[in-house]
Amino acid sequence: MEVKADSLITSDEISLIVNRLLIAYHPNIKSIYLFGSYAWGTPNEDSDLDIMVVLKESEQNPHKRVVKGYKSLRGIMTPTDLIVYTQEEYQKLLEDEFSFCNHIVKEGKKLYEC
Repeated sequence: MEVKADSLITSDEISLIVNRLLIAYHPNIKSIYLFGSYAWGTPNEDSDLDIMVVLKESEQNPHKRVVKGYKSLRGIMTPTDLIVYTQEEYQKLLEDEFSFCNHIVKEGKKLYEC
């Protein structure tokens, strides 16, 4: 099946999402990764944007951290899935070489690092 160019998420849309997340999580943001079909180079018309955010620290529970990110993306029509970890959670996940987090770091694309 051929994918129409206008159905794919553009680099400008990705930049807008990254900028919104940077503002939402400022000054605690450590890094942002793109993973999934857009990072692997295999997007299609049904693909969403998969983003992992790593925060230096957070007092919020995991659910509230993710909700904060989604709220910052209001008005953006790009379908996006977010994962948000603290640096401590991220480091623990990296200890398992087979973790999904490790896969994202190794195979994904780093979009931002502080």
